[in-house]
Amino acid sequence: HQSENITSEIGLAVFSSAISQSNVELLECIKNNIPVIHRSELLQTIVKLHKNSIAITGAHGKTTTVGALGMILNDSSQKKDKISKTTVINWGFLNNINNNIMIGSGQNIVFEADDSDNTLWRYKPNNLLITNLDHEHLENYHDNYHELCRAYLDFISKIISNNGKIVYCCDDLKLSSLNFLQKDKKHHCCTIIQSNIQG
Repeated sequence: HQSENITSEIGLAVFSSAISQSNVELLECIKNNIPVIHRSELLQTIVKLHKNSIAITGAHGKTTTVGALGMILNDSSQKKDKISKTTVINWGFLNNINNNIMIGSGQNIVFEADDSDNTLWRYKPNNLLITNLDHEHLENYHDNYHELCRAYLDFISKIISNNGKIVYCCDDLKLSSLNFLQKDKKHHCCTIIQSNIQG
């Protein structure tokens, strides 16, 4: 990264959690009064523009799952209407589209909700798919696994209150131990689908 990359033509700079506060490009943006937002803020804004949203989160397999689901949804819509309707936003490269983003023409979006930087709280999707849970990225949760679990439960509660659908892998013992299924049984306001490796 070089400060020379920041020019007067830039109207907004988007940075991820991987960029340190001492990054020369970030500092140059601040010096030149260029608005700076976190990647999750931009994604939050994009998600809000879509009527139907599916967030994919979890410790492992997010990128693969977003890519696979996005491809399935777009292949099915292309066969019907000859056009890609679902927007796909991934943090990994997707070989089938030669990019990490596919802009659709419709009201559907599938996106990767990253838990690694403690930004799940920004999103309020209609539906949620959770791959698994693990003792990872605890440096962003005060080195406390229970804080990570709380972030997941808070995220899940948004979908429950929004009468959305949650799909999760019940084979994952850490994920199943969160007991959000019991919460749903009390409130009857959310469809929770258990999925295991055998199908």
